[in-house]
Amino acid sequence: MHDTEHIQSECLCIVKMRHIQDKAMASQTSLPHARGILKQQKGFERFQLFRQAPPADLVPWIENFWAVRWDLRDQPPYTQQILPHPNVGVSIEDKASRIVGPVSGIFSYTLEEQGVVFGTKFKPGAFVDLWNQPMSSLTDKEYPLEHLFGPRAHTLEADVLSKDTEEEMTLLMADFWRSVLTSYDPIIEDLCSLIDLLANTPTLLKVEDLAAQTDRSVRSLQRLFKHYLGVSPKWAIKRYRLLEAAERIANAPDTDLSQLALELEYFDQAHFTRDFKSIIGVPPARYASQL
Repeated sequence: MHDTEHIQSECLCIVKMRHIQDKAMASQTSLPHARGILKQQKGFERFQLFRQAPPADLVPWIENFWAVRWDLRDQPPYTQQILPHPNVGVSIEDKASRIVGPVSGIFSYTLEEQGVVFGTKFKPGAFVDLWNQPMSSLTDKEYPLEHLFGPRAHTLEADVLSKDTEEEMTLLMADFWRSVLTSYDPIIEDLCSLIDLLANTPTLLKVEDLAAQTDRSVRSLQRLFKHYLGVSPKWAIKRYRLLEAAERIANAPDTDLSQLALELEYFDQAHFTRDFKSIIGVPPARYASQL
């Protein structure tokens, strides 16, 4: 049996698949806040963020559309840092439209002068069919959009950026994705359920725990994550633990960090501090002071 077929046969029982119709209904509700944008308050003083759920027929593949606009003329450039989720993104921007693979560390983007970026955030695992390679080949990499779509990429960029509103951009981008997203892999739903489990269970600490909760082997999860997400289960567990920590600190900068470490089931505050600093770049206390 080929490796991809082996992955598919193993993962179908990971979690009970939710119906696409349920997802379509969910897409019509308001989206959650942009978890993962670090130091959001400072960022939102410098740019405007637009987010839109996809139309129902694109829900199986796309998590959301988004746009960022800024006008920093006569102001210094601003670098926004993001703690990414395990998703692939496609961004449309002037002469720089690109595919952004899963980012293992921090993603940084410098805003200067005036501009707009319009993006598509794919669901976990949903970009594999378009990329036609394991997602591990795209981890920590970026490619110009024409690498995948040829001359159409330049036309798409010009058309999207010619629109005056984010709503118009969304409609145009949705039409483009309808023309290229022609097959659906039900494994995407299983992956989304796995990621939802991790996102909502920051105290899930080990790959063995994830395997036990989903009635799978550690090895099968490792194969699944590498092929469809481009990251390991261990990475994903650590990432969602840190996302939870960063969010709690942002919501309450004076939070008791030793208590937070305890609630997230770190061995002690020192382990929490090392984990946090290794990815975000500063200790939790300093991060809180910079908010």
